[in-house]
Amino acid sequence: MNNRLQWLRRWSAFYQAIAYSEMISHEFLTGDRMLQHVQFANGVAADFDMRKGLCRIKGVTAFSGNWELPHKGVL
Repeated sequence: MNNRLQWLRRWSAFYQAIAYSEMISHEFLTGDRMLQHVQFANGVAADFDMRKGLCRIKGVTAFSGNWELPHKGVL
């Protein structure tokens, strides 16, 4: 249960950071669209690797900026 609460707190911080910030860019980085990059006006950036189930969030203190499993943390 503790791990689940930590996961929810981290994602809550991400959503709070982007809730009122304009998305200024969304890119598919591969032809199969499995690697995506999103940039927000406040400097928050997120990369999502759908094939591996990984994310990389930059600009939110709850995240390290390294690739990680969303529900388990840094690899």
